[in-house]
Amino acid sequence: MVHTLKDVRQQLARIRAQVTAAETVLARIRAHGDPKFAEKEASTRQLIEALSAQAEALALRLGGDPPRVLH
Repeated sequence: MVHTLKDVRQQLARIRAQVTAAETVLARIRAHGDPKFAEKEASTRQLIEALSAQAEALALRLGGDPPRVLH
């Protein structure tokens, strides 16, 4: 559980790093263009969406930066 502002900021930074890593993986999957990776692409997109939702919720708690828009 997150208790302090510092904890929330650290958790938000970790989540944003995870989103960045997942976006990199997704870009590599898409660049490969192999249909056999469609399931991996879908699960990676779902992970990005879930992490983005967590980041948005934490950012709102902080009253800080607006969440990034992913396409």
